Amino acid sequence: MKKFIYMLSLLAIVFASCDPMEDTYDELDALDKVTFNPTQLEITLNADHYAAISKLALETAKNAEDTARAEEIASLLSFSDNRPASAYMPAVLNAIYQTLDETSSIKVNYNYDTRDLAYLTAYTGAPYFKLGEDQYAMVNELIAAAQYFSPSYPANDFLPEILAAKYPDAANGDVRLVSYDYRNVDPDPNEYSEVTLFSANYSDLSQFTTVSVTGDDQEWYDSGYGGVDYAKISGYSGGTRFENEDWLISPEIDLADVVDPFMNISQALNYLSGDWQQTFVYISDKYDATQAPDVADWTELTIENAPAGDSWTFVESGNIDLSAYEGKKIHVAFVYKSNATDAATWEISQLDVKGVTQGAEGEKVEEYYEFDGSEWAKSDVYYLQRNDYNEMGSGPGKYGNFSSSVPAEDYLPTFLSIKYPYAQEGDVMVMIYKYYSGGTKTIAAEYTYSEGAWSSMPVKMDQFVYYGSEGWKFDPTVKYTMASNDFQIIVNYSVDTHGKTSDYSDSEYYYGASSKYVNFDIRSGKFDSSFATWQDAVKEAIKTAYLPNKYPEAVAQVQGVDVYYILEFQTYDGSYTSYSIKFKCTKSGPNPEFEYVEGPTLK
Repeated sequence: MKKFIYMLSLLAIVFASCDPMEDTYDELDALDKVTFNPTQLEITLNADHYAAISKLALETAKNAEDTARAEEIASLLSFSDNRPASAYMPAVLNAIYQTLDETSSIKVNYNYDTRDLAYLTAYTGAPYFKLGEDQYAMVNELIAAAQYFSPSYPANDFLPEILAAKYPDAANGDVRLVSYDYRNVDPDPNEYSEVTLFSANYSDLSQFTTVSVTGDDQEWYDSGYGGVDYAKISGYSGGTRFENEDWLISPEIDLADVVDPFMNISQALNYLSGDWQQTFVYISDKYDATQAPDVADWTELTIENAPAGDSWTFVESGNIDLSAYEGKKIHVAFVYKSNATDAATWEISQLDVKGVTQGAEGEKVEEYYEFDGSEWAKSDVYYLQRNDYNEMGSGPGKYGNFSSSVPAEDYLPTFLSIKYPYAQEGDVMVMIYKYYSGGTKTIAAEYTYSEGAWSSMPVKMDQFVYYGSEGWKFDPTVKYTMASNDFQIIVNYSVDTHGKTSDYSDSEYYYGASSKYVNFDIRSGKFDSSFATWQDAVKEAIKTAYLPNKYPEAVAQVQGVDVYYILEFQTYDGSYTSYSIKFKCTKSGPNPEFEYVEGPTLK
């Protein structure tokens, strides 16, 4: 067996490219590598691991309930009684470790959701609502012209009414992530500035309309690398170039109330084997979403500063003049075409549309609001803004998110301590933040203030054992080597129950236990004559004196699996010898009961 195995990393020889779950294995393959002793492994799951486990579980989900629980693993970064690690980890371990010895086991440390935090998915999956001209106009003419809130016109004074008008049929518990602009000074009617009318978010393509005119299997999709999110498409797949025509169409962008509008894009193009007749950027002020895009009235835009077509380097276009569309409502479309000869790969990481307007531009603020059945109110959660990441230093501040190399746990407890210096014992705060793992996703987590520090949910450890052809199985067996304090438990019980049998407080001669020498003395006369053999004395000591007192809250089963205890200890009969003995918990605590299974067995 190789000394080093890759943690959550798959070899291509194990998973062939024709596997229907190839995407899932690719995601597992991207996870961090660690080294370990292959007969006694231990891992601690991070956000990347939860995402991969969730995706594997989604592949085998049989109903809506299965799907919801699988999604919660990734969005809540945890397991729970409702979505136990024992139900999901074996499939992952079977996919990764297929060649270990049957003696192998692995301990998995994971976040354990004890508070039923499924409610947090309402935030991670909340629809996004960006205020537009009509919403600012509900405040007054000044805010309508400026299109940002200010100290004299705070957002929270107006957003409940704005949301009520936007969502007249809202249901109790509905949540929205609301995006608006804010400036810490009131608007000046005589001030003019450049404003952003639209800025694409490529962490997903929900802002866009995707239409495949030709070709069914190659489409626009969201992707990312190195902290940069982008839209991506390629007509090349599995060694073959396919004929495609695919459109990525922006939402309607209103150029009213601005002058000198312009746009910027950033794009990368690779494997361009033909000419630029494979990629197009169009604009239209007549496009109707009910139309097929390829028959609508579009005008091609000329991009002077474009990539050469032979690298993954993003090239910024510079300002593209849109003054011909001043005062109009437009759509921008990225159109990709490929054929059996030419099939480049195209990536779009930026689409910004800007103009000049009265007043200064506000800074973007995003906050959660929820409906209680009668009115909208700001959610009692903290959603990290771009400035928050910056304040935490160059790690989170570089890209405005956390990742496996910049874990939230290294920063958020300190951030909360600074943000809430007068927090009281038991205070709870929901923190919502961005996490990058092949793309940017939203994570929500509860943090609790206890004993002077903030922390998220507790960590639990489960053990899994490899059974060869049967694969990996959850195994709650407790394996333990008895130490001095363990023998003292037996000594104390013996004195309390059978009276003093030794002149020393660290030994007794009813069972033959000694905490000083950390062993059972099995010589004749060192244990009570009521036991036929030293083995009987040891079995009774562990069953009656040790286990119930060492594990007063022991349980007979964990998730339907019987719990066994395998203990290792030393004996002395003139020389030292190591043995193991096995018991089964038959009644859960308090006052648990145990049944002898086998041993002592020579080690």
